[in-house]
Amino acid sequence: MLVLNSYHPGYNWSDGEQSALLRTLVQGRPDVLPSVEYLDWRRFPNPARVPGLLAQLEQKYDRVPFDLIIALDDPAVTLVLEHRDYFGAAVPLVFGGLNDVEPEVLRQFPAVTGVAQTYDFAGTLKLIQRLQPEVRKIAAVHCRTESGLASRRALEKVIERNAPPFAFEWVEGWTAESLLQRVSALPDDTAVLILSIFRDEAGRVLVDDAEFGRDVAARCRVPVYFVAPPLTAHFNGSSWETAAWQGMGGSLLSEELHGELVARLALRVLGGEAAGSIPIVTESPSRLAFDYRQLQRFGIPESVLPAGVELFHAPQTFYQINRVRIIAALVVIAGLGFTVVLLVVVIVQRRRAELALRRSHAHFELIARATNDAVWDWEPGTGTMWWNDGYARQLQLPSEMPASLAAWEGHLHPDDRPWLLAALRERLGAGGEHWSVEYRVVRTDGEVRHVLDRVFVERPAGGQAVRVLGARLDLTDRKRAEQERLRLAAAVEQSPEAIFLLEADGAITYANPAFERATGFAAPATLREAFQLLCPAGPPPLSLEQLKEQVAKTGHWVARIEGTRRDGTGCVLHVVVSSIRGTQGGIVSYVLVGQDVTRESKLEDQVRLSQKMEAVGLLAGGIAHDFNNLLQAINGFTSLAQDAETAEERTECLAQVRAAAGRAAQLTRQLLVFSREEKGELVDLNLDELLDGQMKLLRRLLDAQIEVVLRPAPAPCNIRGDRGQLEQVFMNLCINARDAMPRGGRITIELEEVRFDEAYCLAHPWARPGHYMQVAVTDTGSGMDRATLGRIFDPFFTTKPKDKGTGLGLAIVYGIVQKHEGLLHVYSEVGVGSSFRLYFPVRTRDRVAEVPVAAAAPARGSGTVLLAEDDEQVRKLALRILGRAGYDVVACDDGEQTLRTYLERGGAFDLVILDAILPKLTGREVFEQIRARDPHKPVLFCSGYSEGTIQPEFSPGQEVQLLAKPYNPNELLRRVAALLEKGGG
Repeated sequence: MLVLNSYHPGYNWSDGEQSALLRTLVQGRPDVLPSVEYLDWRRFPNPARVPGLLAQLEQKYDRVPFDLIIALDDPAVTLVLEHRDYFGAAVPLVFGGLNDVEPEVLRQFPAVTGVAQTYDFAGTLKLIQRLQPEVRKIAAVHCRTESGLASRRALEKVIERNAPPFAFEWVEGWTAESLLQRVSALPDDTAVLILSIFRDEAGRVLVDDAEFGRDVAARCRVPVYFVAPPLTAHFNGSSWETAAWQGMGGSLLSEELHGELVARLALRVLGGEAAGSIPIVTESPSRLAFDYRQLQRFGIPESVLPAGVELFHAPQTFYQINRVRIIAALVVIAGLGFTVVLLVVVIVQRRRAELALRRSHAHFELIARATNDAVWDWEPGTGTMWWNDGYARQLQLPSEMPASLAAWEGHLHPDDRPWLLAALRERLGAGGEHWSVEYRVVRTDGEVRHVLDRVFVERPAGGQAVRVLGARLDLTDRKRAEQERLRLAAAVEQSPEAIFLLEADGAITYANPAFERATGFAAPATLREAFQLLCPAGPPPLSLEQLKEQVAKTGHWVARIEGTRRDGTGCVLHVVVSSIRGTQGGIVSYVLVGQDVTRESKLEDQVRLSQKMEAVGLLAGGIAHDFNNLLQAINGFTSLAQDAETAEERTECLAQVRAAAGRAAQLTRQLLVFSREEKGELVDLNLDELLDGQMKLLRRLLDAQIEVVLRPAPAPCNIRGDRGQLEQVFMNLCINARDAMPRGGRITIELEEVRFDEAYCLAHPWARPGHYMQVAVTDTGSGMDRATLGRIFDPFFTTKPKDKGTGLGLAIVYGIVQKHEGLLHVYSEVGVGSSFRLYFPVRTRDRVAEVPVAAAAPARGSGTVLLAEDDEQVRKLALRILGRAGYDVVACDDGEQTLRTYLERGGAFDLVILDAILPKLTGREVFEQIRARDPHKPVLFCSGYSEGTIQPEFSPGQEVQLLAKPYNPNELLRRVAALLEKGGG
């Protein structure tokens, strides 16, 4: 059990409250071992002390599971409630002495009950009405401190609820002198009710001012009532009957009754009742107490007092009546009587001293039992030594071992014993009371522990030391923790990966130097600022809300961020964001680790391109065969068309020519896409269609002895991905499968829609819950053993000869799958084959929309067109198409002639059609010259490259349309008509 006292020993209210609490607890449960900690908040009310207090508690009670926490008064209760996670949200809390209690607010915290500190204003008002029925007005005196204003609010609630028969005057905003004047002038039908007199408007502290208290009582013409014992009794350590403050009394708040009630609630919790089910006590226990002298002064008879009233300063009636007889008797029996009285006094004083000593010893024993520190007491003169159970536990001493100075010295570390004993002797002789020293001790089991001893030396009148007391704290675990923290901090600071600590609001509270080394930028303040530094021209990879949602769903967020360093060069960071969870399991912050993979990314791009080029070389023979077949069909059917005798026969031959040309164009587009170098773009893809279109290229890469089987998914299902990168993945897997089957075999590519739930993922740690499209690439090759399987995705690891493989093929496959947020699992058996299973998150179930067929071209057109085309056949074809549609066409075969013709004609052309690649001047150079002269001149580019494959030096820019060759005549006419209409408008 942990008891948190808000104040310090010697403060009467909390001392009385705590003493009654501990006494009642031990009586009810002798097995209870409470640990008491003092916050000292009245003398040092600084919120900045809270982290230190928590660290001290953690050090002392790190391994002690508490069954109950008792918090006395507001600072302690506030500390526990604001740090419930630290103390344990499930640990019951019983509080006492809490002001302004709102039970409905406290019920928001689990396992909380206690006793509020409230004044019995209603009971005191009833006493005033009973003792002085003639009173019509109450002068409520309070200072404008926080506690004074809180007392006024409490009294106002009582007035509103009970409607007492008094008029109330609020006496506030006074100085000590003005208050004396006001109370001395109050009329007879008035009573004074003291709410709070702590400090006046001039800042003068009055609670312990005995002269001021006597002045108020003496100069006030009417009775003065209280709802709590005078504060001077708390601050000067005296009881009310001997306090300097004078007053009538009332229904007074009792610290002892308060502590006993808190203890009874705690015993109920220890007995098995849930703290949250025990109602909070909103009315503090009080006692009726009056000053007999004040009753006599204002003529109030004792007969009107209610039962159970305590009277202070009542006369010793028997002594007053028999005073003369007693004196005479004492004179008669002078010698014997004096002796008897002297003996009685001595006996009484001795008994009082013994009682006080027993109480002090019991109090000391209780505190010694309550603390986990090692407490010891040594008298140098007699050699007597004592220590508590905490001391024996600290050194693992047997309980029956007697305390002695020799035993203390025997457990000192041999290296520390000489200097420590010398320092102790010096301290005992040099004077001074306080001493702190850190040294090492050796436990019974031989373990060395670091301790801190706080020593107090008692010296009567500054003389020789008669008593030495110490409290020893074990620092070993704290020192180990500090060393671990230092090593961890050094590792983080020196790590080559950039490490951020990210709060839930996006603020970066820590960043190690690796981020500045990798990017050139100083550590950013927020996640948004980090994204702005790395990606100034584009949108951030994701928002803070998206990141938190992703981490909450999967436990982490992994991404590759392509950004720009401070010097303008490009950089690529592999970023992993993970959650940091508190003691209750909730996410409290995040850690971001970024690795600079710029060099690796460039190497991947180079290897990927080289592999594509290698594949293109392998395809050359097959492609040549296909093109020869297509050329044969084109030439043959063209000859047949020329010799055709009927229109129907000619039309049929030309249709075959067009079909062959279309297949040639499709084959060319596949090659261009396959070998492109530009960065991919994520679009909706149907893997069935992608693999079906890639099958012919894949078969060209493989030996004739290898059979390739594609088994599409039963239903269409789309993913989000980059077509070129995914084609690279399947090409690499098929090439690896080919190399594993030197004598031929079969490659099966199967597509299937699957779902992974939590149960599946628990049994298969590589999986994540979700809806996926599975692509299984299975071969009948040689297979792999377990050791090879563990390294197949490592860069530069290969089982092939040096001239047959780089060891990057499967590493690239793994990287591309990770970029697509997919999963990859491999199963293989030696001599049977291997199966690579790829899982891509499903986006939609609809088919990807096909490219719409170009609309029919307008029947006729008009205008003058400047045509630049270096290929003679294509130039003649374009001339015929445009001429038949009604356009006037001027054709040129290089860039210089085109520009010269345009300038000679004064730009009198309605449209310019440029080939991207022209002799002498490129199409882009001609375009820039024309735009410099006529910024709004319509221009159409034609190229054998698509937009994604044309090199930047030939690309016209996004503001100009590009028509890819081979083009459909209707598409050419449609584009020309649209540009002329737009330019004319």
